[in-house]
Order: sequence, then C-alpha cells, then structure tokens
Amino acid sequence: MDIAFLRECLDLDPETGVLLWRRRPDAHFANAVYAGRTNRRFAGKPALETVNITGYKGGRLLGENLLAHRVVWALTHGEWPKGYIDHINRIKTDNRPCNLRDVSAQINRHNRGQDRRNTSGVTGVNWNKKLRKWHAQIAVGTEKLHLGFFSNVADAAAARLAAEARFPLS
Repeated sequence: MDIAFLRECLDLDPETGVLLWRRRPDAHFANAVYAGRTNRRFAGKPALETVNITGYKGGRLLGENLLAHRVVWALTHGEWPKGYIDHINRIKTDNRPCNLRDVSAQINRHNRGQDRRNTSGVTGVNWNKKLRKWHAQIAVGTEKLHLGFFSNVADAAAARLAAEARFPLS
C-alpha cells in the first residue's frame, strides 16, 4: 500500500503509537454520502486496534490486512520495513516508534525471550535425559552448534555465554 495514501487515512501519535482515522477525502469513497457517513463514524477514533490471534494489532484498509506496527514504521520512516519489525520491549501491542526496529529474522527470534518450557533458566541449555547431563548449544544462522555436555548447569551456561561472545548477532 502506498504510504502517501496511508498518510491521508491515518494520523500517528508518536508518544503512544496509537493510530487514529483521519477525515478522509471524498475521492477515497464511491460517493459523497458514503464518505460523509464513514467520516462521521470513524474520524478521530483509533484505527487498526483489533488484536489478532498472534497478539499483534491490525485491521483492514481497502480490503488489505495491515499490521499496526508495520504501518507505524512506514508512517515514521517513509518506507515499508525491509525485514521484521521487532518490539524491543517484547510487548506486541506497544507500537510507539521508539519501541520498534527493523531487524533480520535471526535478531527477531533472539528477542523472543526464553521458551516457557525451558527448565535450566538459560537459553540454549537443556537437560539430556539419556546421558543425564546438561547440553549446551547455540544457533548460528540456520545451523545449531553443539557446545558440549556438562555435569552441572553452571558449566553449560558458561559455555553458552562464551559462544554468544564468539558468535554475535549481526
């Protein structure tokens, strides 16, 4: 969708990240009656506020599904994001421009936080039942690198931390 068209339809409050419907020109509608009815009903009210099944805000404009965080990025930067929009504080509904960054898939995955099934308390460290040892690993690009098996979780965590220093995210 054209960003100039978005600017005709939406206002952004950069402090809160809230999008509001603007009073739209008659040319956006089939006729002036429909334009007037729509503007009376929606102008000045929050836009793209429906939270979808994945927890992100979004909505429809001209039959196109839009994610609010991507629209906020486009309105703020004047271009659509090239990669993924990452919510720095991990709150999917916090669309303040200062909380959004355009990142690669790898960095976006890294900012997900720890899996709720994690029992070690350390990302990349899990218990191997068969060997009865702690297994440390790290993902580098699309590869998972085995860092070793350890008798205690502290040693496995140290190996993981050392690997994070060796293989920083780009």
